Amino acid sequence: MTLRPVAAAALFALAAALFLAGLARALPPGEWLAALLSPQPDDVSALLVHYTVFPRAATALAAGASLALSGLVLQIALDNPLAEPSTTGVSAGAVLALAVFGSAGLGGASQSLVALGGGLAAAAVTLGLALRGGLRPATVVIAGLVLGFAASAATTLIALFNHEWMRALFLWSSGSLRQNDWSAAARLTPLLALAWIAAGCLARAFTLSSLRDEGAAALGGNPRIIRLTALALAAGLAALTTAEVGAIAFIGLAAPHFARATGARTMADRLLWTPIFGAGLLWLTDEAVKLIPLDLPTGAATGLLGAPLLMALAARLRLPSLAPVPISAPSQRLRPAWGLLLFGCIVALAAALFLDRAADGWSLAAPAQALDWRVPRTIAAFGAGAAIAVAGALLQRMTGNVMASPDMIGVSAGAALGFLVLLYAAPAAGPAAQLAAGALGAGLAALWALKGLKRGGAPEQPLLLGVGLAAAFTGVVSFLLASGDPRMALAVVWLSGSTYLVDGQRALVILAVAAGGLSAALTLARPLALLPLGPAARSSGLRIRQAQALTIALASVLTAAATLVIGPLSFVGLVAPHAARGLGCRSPLSLLAGSALVGGALLAVADWIGRVALFPYEIPAGIVAMLLGGAAALVALMKSP
Repeated sequence: MTLRPVAAAALFALAAALFLAGLARALPPGEWLAALLSPQPDDVSALLVHYTVFPRAATALAAGASLALSGLVLQIALDNPLAEPSTTGVSAGAVLALAVFGSAGLGGASQSLVALGGGLAAAAVTLGLALRGGLRPATVVIAGLVLGFAASAATTLIALFNHEWMRALFLWSSGSLRQNDWSAAARLTPLLALAWIAAGCLARAFTLSSLRDEGAAALGGNPRIIRLTALALAAGLAALTTAEVGAIAFIGLAAPHFARATGARTMADRLLWTPIFGAGLLWLTDEAVKLIPLDLPTGAATGLLGAPLLMALAARLRLPSLAPVPISAPSQRLRPAWGLLLFGCIVALAAALFLDRAADGWSLAAPAQALDWRVPRTIAAFGAGAAIAVAGALLQRMTGNVMASPDMIGVSAGAALGFLVLLYAAPAAGPAAQLAAGALGAGLAALWALKGLKRGGAPEQPLLLGVGLAAAFTGVVSFLLASGDPRMALAVVWLSGSTYLVDGQRALVILAVAAGGLSAALTLARPLALLPLGPAARSSGLRIRQAQALTIALASVLTAAATLVIGPLSFVGLVAPHAARGLGCRSPLSLLAGSALVGGALLAVADWIGRVALFPYEIPAGIVAMLLGGAAALVALMKSP
């Protein structure tokens, strides 16, 4: 017997055992069948079981299979092992739609319709931008990620000023499987069946797609039609599922890797087993959540329970290294636009330091005032932005993967987790203790990411290990948010990427780290030029594993430093290297330097806008950076041929 049936059976057996144990506490076993088929109107326990317990299990199975199938189709269509349903921006669009209309007191069918409309609108925008870019996988991924980041930033901004009703939105957006009837399961099951059949009919086309565009075209396939069909199927399925159960992350990423790790190699096997693993994983997670005496959404726990499994499998998984891909639209410039980059940095710093808004309007700040109050924040913002941007450029160049960003190696999550643990264990701890706790978490995460390179794995393997760690961290944060603890108010501000608490000493430290990190990164120019070639780089005398380890270690240090000073800034590390390429920075040397300038200027401007846009209120720089960078990236994608 192969490993796939055994692993699937173990998942379902454990989930079923927990389900039956909970069912036994509600009803005697002899009454289960009657409660399922025709409960007596005067039997309250039987009615609860019929309308809540059984529908919840059925919804978990259908939703898990749907998200897993959506993730698999996206990974095939985009030829990217890190793709998942959120890649199309569907989940973020659905949550934003509910945040915008949440004050109207939505519920029931109206809430599902609004969420469905937001998810489908986000998917339509992503596909529209991808069509303008020729449906290249890189363009699809960038469009979806940028749209998702921008929508998430807008939702967070709304949440900062609407605490009274945003907790209910958080509970929904984290994926709640609580049911009052069979309607969600009745809608999801036929949709899943149709999508599964459609995916099976496209198995040959997906096989051609796995040969990349040139191979598929040589065998008579149309890569653009295949990709468009796959993206529409995956996005539509994710939008419909999100509308029913909320935004449940991680299942769409993890299930395809579970299937692959247990031996599903052919396209038919992957299409068959991936939804099965997704259904079992979500059902098991939901049953485990019921054991926790807290109203914790199931989606918040998927990372906590599923991440260790993904990390264990990723440590054994042998992924083929990705070939070099066009991770941004070709630039029309032959040389980097250094003049434009330097001018933009000067303007950004000047505005952040001297352009002020007060109760009596706009004014220019005096040099003494700027030195006392604004220099530390501006220096910290510029240094953190530059550090995280260089880390992003290192990772994207090393892997050739458009989705590689600093948060994917788990260092940012590790630093944040260390900070939160200290916040709960010792709320009165000072800055030194906070830095020490964050540094410890970041260091452990970096060691975990480096583990992925010890056994000859592909460069994407550390990213999968980091994604698993980040998913577990997200689950911890969701758990803490659901607890309603007042200490999370400070954590939310810090997690949004804020310079509120930065002093002169921290500002100088992060600037020095950014400068030193950039200098060290420039010495890796030759390895970075060869690493995207994969195993062929060995013929040039490059020690691939050592070069990869040095790259990840340097990216980890830069990410940890920026995270500890300001908070997680993942979007800057993702978008800055793409912006630098768009300005002509193609070689490793120019890409690293250009990314540092773009990232530093972006975060400095974001910090300034956060101070003046809604005066006297302030918006965290991380949120503004996501909105600014997302808008600029979407405009660039719309203008690209």
